[in-house]
Amino acid sequence: MAEVGITGPDAAHEAPNGSEAQFHALANAIPQLAWMTDADGWIYWYNRRWYEYTGTTPDQMEGWGWEGVHDPAMLPAVLEQWKRSIATGEPFEMVFPLRGADGLFRRFLTRAHPLKDADGRVVRWFGTNTDVDALKQAEARQAADLDALTRLHALSARMLEAEGLAPILREVTEAAVAMVGAQYGTLQLLEDGSLKIAAHHGHQPSFLEYFANAEQLASVCGETLARGERVVVPDVETSELFAGTPSLPVLRAAGVRAVQSTPMVNRTGKVVGILSTQWDEPHRPDERNLWRIDLLARQAADLIDTTRAKDALRESKERLEGLIRSTTDAVITIDADQRIVLFNPAAERMFACPSADAIGGTIDRFIPAAARQAHRHHVDKFGITGVTSRRMGALGTLSAVRATGEEFPIEASISQVTVGDRTLYTAIVRDITERKQAEETQRLLLREMNHRVKNLFALVDGMIALSSRSARTPQEMARSLRGRLHALVRAHDLVRPEAMDTEQTPSERTTIDALVCTVLLPHAGSDQAHKRILTSGPDVLVGARAATSLALTLHESATNAAKYGALSDPNGSIRIEWCTRGDSFHLRWEETGGPAIVVPPPTRGFGSVLAERSIVDQLGGQIDRDWRRAGLILRIAIPLERLDV
Repeated sequence: MAEVGITGPDAAHEAPNGSEAQFHALANAIPQLAWMTDADGWIYWYNRRWYEYTGTTPDQMEGWGWEGVHDPAMLPAVLEQWKRSIATGEPFEMVFPLRGADGLFRRFLTRAHPLKDADGRVVRWFGTNTDVDALKQAEARQAADLDALTRLHALSARMLEAEGLAPILREVTEAAVAMVGAQYGTLQLLEDGSLKIAAHHGHQPSFLEYFANAEQLASVCGETLARGERVVVPDVETSELFAGTPSLPVLRAAGVRAVQSTPMVNRTGKVVGILSTQWDEPHRPDERNLWRIDLLARQAADLIDTTRAKDALRESKERLEGLIRSTTDAVITIDADQRIVLFNPAAERMFACPSADAIGGTIDRFIPAAARQAHRHHVDKFGITGVTSRRMGALGTLSAVRATGEEFPIEASISQVTVGDRTLYTAIVRDITERKQAEETQRLLLREMNHRVKNLFALVDGMIALSSRSARTPQEMARSLRGRLHALVRAHDLVRPEAMDTEQTPSERTTIDALVCTVLLPHAGSDQAHKRILTSGPDVLVGARAATSLALTLHESATNAAKYGALSDPNGSIRIEWCTRGDSFHLRWEETGGPAIVVPPPTRGFGSVLAERSIVDQLGGQIDRDWRRAGLILRIAIPLERLDV
């Protein structure tokens, strides 16, 4: 077993005991890459498949050495999510590429689950990497194949299992020998233009070995194949076919003196094989016996075709079942009464319901109550139209219900097939929850961008007015305005959404004081900042993610203050104070000297909504606004553990 040596300063990396050794042996047998880490993410064991795929050694991979087989472009995101899981104890799941021993990257679905002690502390992690590269590439092909294969599956369920071709061919050969009173017999199948002996009666291995490729030798069966009709040789000793050939001594040694070979022709006129009988004395079979051989040859051709069709159908069934098991889309088949007859593993995962509980029940349990009548009407109408299938997404976005009661968005395709007097409907269902969430995020980013652009013009307008009041010359105004604009750029870098940050990586940490100064400086003017922006509080470190959320909130508040509040008046000012109490961080923002607030704003603007999402949703904190006549008081509270992320 390929293992990393037990290393590390603590006793957590003990040599595996018996049960853990059994686990290692099992992990080495699975096709996935597998590994184990301690509570801090130090990987101390990989299974054999990991080393086979990556072409690495235990010494190279120990600890955090796995970073070396990651795509550098994806590694920061992987590290961020992995470290977050280590910190929170939440399971890790992500799809990312890993470099193989051949230097090529393939995509893997990586999952890691924590093992916790009785007190809920993580003591180690178990992880697997499942190769999904081929699956991702094959999903489109699988979706196209499933409709046709579903019909084959329904048909194959009604077919008897084939007994296999070999016993049938032996029976045909024995019957031919007995029917014409011969001593020997052979049955050859035509495969890729070559005759292969599939069954025989009475022959020795030397004979079978010599005529293994009979079409290339002087042989009656080869001549039959070439002509496409029966050939009879009453005496091999006097036949021109064998005169002076190496085949004649072989026939003599085998005791063969006379031969007849009949082509086995199927119903389409194609030769599928040759049925031959041999005698140990000169012999010419009569017409009656040849007629019997003809009947047997035609029957044998039908049996071969039928058995091959059954084999092909069985293979198609196995392929379908493999596709159904491996596809990430749910595949559900129902009958005309809306009862489920097929519920694949992906459907079990998607609907949180075992197939044993789903099969036999109606599909209604997975359809929202408000849509059930429309669904039945649609299926009935679809059955009447005679259309065999409708593509994925043709019905638009639909809704489904998990066994837990959770409703979620889906896309679906539907196909139908009639087997006898029974009509079956198969739906391929795709969960599009993540896509809808991504679309919502995109819409939010577009709205935020629109909001930022509008605010930017308003800020620049205010900066021009502010600079013009204090500048004595155009040059002085230009310098003042340029400095404020540069400060504004720095502030915007802090509040840029992470999804749009493709140019640089934010620093890991900053302080509240630096954050406040960076965000508010362009709104107050550098020459007046110490008078208009009053700050006080201890040094508090802020992580990169929390800094972005806080900067966004401060920026939106400062923008509103510059447009409507204290910073819109030359005499206005803002006092910002912060502290830590217990396990929470508290910030207080108080505006004075601005326009009097007669009534609070009747509605929340988009900027206020963004600020609340940043503090409440992303940092798990609280935000409160007190619209006093003298000016706004804003209070923010954030758990300290969320501030340092």
